[in-house]
Amino acid sequence: IFMFTTLVFVVYDLSVERRQKVVMKTAVTSRAVVSSLYPEVVREQIESASHISGRDLSTKSKRSMEKKGFMGSCRSLFKQGEKNSIASLIDSFGDSSAGAILETTPIAYLYPETTVMLADIAGFTAWSSAREPTKVFLLLETLYRAFDESAKRYRVFKIESIGDAYVAVTGLPKAQRNHAVIMAKFASLCIQKMNLLVADLEKTLGPGTASLKLRVGLNSGPTTAGVLRSEKSLFQIFGDTVNTASRMESLGFPNRIQATQKTADLIKTSGG
Repeated sequence: IFMFTTLVFVVYDLSVERRQKVVMKTAVTSRAVVSSLYPEVVREQIESASHISGRDLSTKSKRSMEKKGFMGSCRSLFKQGEKNSIASLIDSFGDSSAGAILETTPIAYLYPETTVMLADIAGFTAWSSAREPTKVFLLLETLYRAFDESAKRYRVFKIESIGDAYVAVTGLPKAQRNHAVIMAKFASLCIQKMNLLVADLEKTLGPGTASLKLRVGLNSGPTTAGVLRSEKSLFQIFGDTVNTASRMESLGFPNRIQATQKTADLIKTSGG
């Protein structure tokens, strides 16, 4: 009996060790994903809320252990281990039930000085309708990867990309004195990169690819931003500043940046 018990614990320890490595790898990957989606101040609040939830889970686990016995509880905690990643903590924070939302405080802020950029690809709808899905995604992945690299360089915060639309903002989560100038330079670089990339991709994606152009709209002003809680919580921005930037984009011209007077004035004042 002693040998059998020892063998069981050895096998169990090895299984736990392997599982722990998987959990750690998942946690690192999840943290990288979350870091790209949420500003640092938001991540800190989410992790703080998750820490409290973790304490509650620990208390429940102790009670459960008393009922199930040692081995039964170990098996339960072993199964739960893979769920305790940053991603699952985000999901738990994003409990969209009416009770959960009313009982907790939303993570939301008003940023008084920001510049919002909305950009889309002129001619994309017609172009994509004549292409295989894999080619459509190859185009978008190539462009957005290049835009994302420039965003990091200029400290522009990417909000999201929906289809051929790319949304970014400056002035949050940290204030930037020359937010309008920074965004204008970023938008200009995106157009330049777009033109170079589509010309090169035409060899792979076919005729007409090089004719695709980026259309950009900019507007400056206060922006409300925070985590919109739902089944898949996302960091979002709202307000008239965002709506006006969208109108600037939709009324603009391909290969051009259309900015509001307020953005233009800020650029002139900054000497940009």
